[in-house]
Amino acid sequence: MSNVDAKNLYNAVRKGMGLSEMKEYKNHVQLESVSEKREEFVEGLYQPGDKVVIKENDLVATVVHRGANYLIVETNGQQMRKWLDAVELLEKTVTPKVITKPETNKNTKSFKQMFGDTNAA
Repeated sequence: MSNVDAKNLYNAVRKGMGLSEMKEYKNHVQLESVSEKREEFVEGLYQPGDKVVIKENDLVATVVHRGANYLIVETNGQQMRKWLDAVELLEKTVTPKVITKPETNKNTKSFKQMFGDTNAA
């Protein structure tokens, strides 16, 4: 589908919904990466509970909160804000997933009556 066809389809859908036609379109702009550390942060680096080392004084701290480009860390009962490049990951905390038994409803009861308990070992 060409760009012109896509715009026509988009406006046809808008018209069907009772909305006015769009005449001005904005294209998505892909920005260059600012830093590798920032990209890793966006993907999940430094989660609450992770242990980090504060570079300026070599103190070990625990991540309490993730900001847009900073962390709130706690060490010795004191909380402080640190930029991403001011800390280094020491220990990643892995949060175990809690496995719960699913609730039994009328559909699962019917399934068990037809096929038996498939979870029985």
